[in-house]
Amino acid sequence: MKTQINLSHLKSLTDDVGIIQHTKFNIPDRKNGYALDDQARALIATTLLGEDKLANVYLSFLYHSQTEDGLFSTFMDYDRKFTNINSTKLNVGISDAYALSFWALALVKKQKNGSGLDELADTMLEKSLDHLLENDSLRILAYTILGLSILEDKGRLEKACKIVADKYWNNNATANWRWFEDKLTYANGVIPYSLIQANEVLKNPEIEEIIVDSSQFLEKNSRIGDYPAPIGSFGWYTKGKNRALFDQQCIDVAFMVLMNNALFRMTKNKKYKKLAESWFKWFTGNNVHQMNLYEEKTGKVYDGLTYKSINKNTGAESIVVYLLAYLSMQGKL
Repeated sequence: MKTQINLSHLKSLTDDVGIIQHTKFNIPDRKNGYALDDQARALIATTLLGEDKLANVYLSFLYHSQTEDGLFSTFMDYDRKFTNINSTKLNVGISDAYALSFWALALVKKQKNGSGLDELADTMLEKSLDHLLENDSLRILAYTILGLSILEDKGRLEKACKIVADKYWNNNATANWRWFEDKLTYANGVIPYSLIQANEVLKNPEIEEIIVDSSQFLEKNSRIGDYPAPIGSFGWYTKGKNRALFDQQCIDVAFMVLMNNALFRMTKNKKYKKLAESWFKWFTGNNVHQMNLYEEKTGKVYDGLTYKSINKNTGAESIVVYLLAYLSMQGKL
């Protein structure tokens, strides 16, 4: 069943190859081609929205991107050629986009059981399993954990969560800095969110304690007055230094929505539901500039807040993460 939401802009950015990465204002910027991470997030959103025609495009992109050894090429130019990370090395490897693709494929396998799409997703997942946890950077682990949680792969899930706890939390969290690294950067909310999803399978009280501590710390440091305000991308927030306030990115806001809705499910504490609503309203004016980043009439989502105003480009990441936040508010993610 389709959800009533305006997908006009999403469709305008999508051709028969995939969703174009960037725009110049509202117009697709073909010079920048297609990014794998956008396809993966779009596949998650459209699968849950029941938009099978769009989902098939994004799944096809992932299939085309996967190499024989189970890795993924992460960028394609508008001429349908996979591009280089530099002049000599193809942009293939374990990255955020790889782990996002793993999460997306796990979700398709579960949501599209018996459709035929699940068979392709399962085949691709099998090829990618050998590479899981080869790169244990924090956000790659978080996206991998989300996929493993859907698959209920308890063995790999325990291993991934142990890395997060031992390598990151235990080495960085102190009495006054309750976080996994010595700085807050991008998509911070996905880390507690992934652990919440994992703990629905693992039921580990130590993980739950980390979830509560880290999410409270993140929430405390993601406000400007009464307004939700993610960590600024121009400088981030390093321990012991001043926090950057801008630019504020849509992806950070979306994962705060997902995190707080998941915390509500975990604790049944209504304060988290209210926090999720507050973060979701960031898109429609509950922000330091009191400006609307989501246009209901067109389905466009502007690319975040600058220190003066809004970023007037309306690229793939912004619309797709808005849809993920919307789905979270609907209880679907």
